[in-house]
This record gives sequence, C-alpha cells and structure tokens, in this order.
Amino acid sequence: KDAGLDVELKPIVKSSDRMLALTQGGIQWTNTGVLSVIVEMAKGNDSFYWFANVDDSPGAEGLVVQPGINSIKDLKGKKIAVTLNSGAEITLYYLLKEAGLALGDVRVVPMAANEMVAAFANKNIDAYCVWEPAFSDGQKAVAGSKVLATDKDTPIYRKFKTASAPDVVVIRKDLVDKHPET
Repeated sequence: KDAGLDVELKPIVKSSDRMLALTQGGIQWTNTGVLSVIVEMAKGNDSFYWFANVDDSPGAEGLVVQPGINSIKDLKGKKIAVTLNSGAEITLYYLLKEAGLALGDVRVVPMAANEMVAAFANKNIDAYCVWEPAFSDGQKAVAGSKVLATDKDTPIYRKFKTASAPDVVVIRKDLVDKHPET
C-alpha cells in the first residue's frame, strides 16, 4: 500500500500452475521454478519477462527414501514421487543418470510437493524428490528414512555451484510495458 499497489497473495502450489495463472492474466507476477519458465519460453510464450533469480539454495532439495533403500540403484522398479516440470525433476533425472538408471527404470509418480509427505508416511511411494519444507518433513514423518542425495550431488552443482533449477520472478509483459514505474 505504501508504494500505491493493491496486492493480494494467491497460494498456487505448482510452478506450472503459477505460470498458467500468469500467462492467462489471473496473476500479475510470481516466483516460480525456472523450469516452468523455460518450458513456456520454449513454446514461444512471450507474455512475461524473466525479472530476477530469487532463490538459489543448493542442498534444500533432494531424494528421500524409505528405510531399507540404501542406494539410488536400489530404486530400480520403485515408485518415486516428483513434481513434473520442476527443479526436483531435473535433480532426480541427474541423480538417476549418475547411478546408471534412466527415468524408465523407476516408476515416476507425478505429485504436488504438498502431497508427498502423506504419501511417503503412508508408504504409497518408496521415495520422493522435492524441495523444502517437504524435503525435511517427510524425513521427520518416517523413522529410519534417509536422504540418498541432494541437488549438490548433481553435475550442475559441481560445475556451477548452483541449485539444479533455482526459483525466479516473472512478471506479465503487459503490466511492465504499460506501467514501468510499478
């Protein structure tokens, strides 16, 4: 209000849903996972500007497994939850690849981050790859569960010292073009 803006916060869990809301005009700006932005850019969607990188927290995203699973190779044929079109999907891909597995070697279960802890606690999934706070919450919910790897164990981190896919801020192009002072 001090800046003359009327702001309403809208909780939208998935990055791809935030991008959909942005490109359809339901919201004016958002922070979101960079992968959802790149997907829209690849489609030729030019309805927004990539404004800033805002959250690069290597180590705050990783692969958590049920007790008894001791290596990434042990995940062959197992159910792994991940939010599609997210940084966690990139992290999972690289972790599997480095262990000699492909996405087809595991059973990928598409799931929103806020649903993973309950699915993990109820043993509906064998593992999940996600960011904080669900990353830690699932570990607390299942005694004996463990982190097999984080995004710090990917070649992206080793080469660039960055998260696999950090969060960014995007703003509707029409808002910026019509009201650059805002």
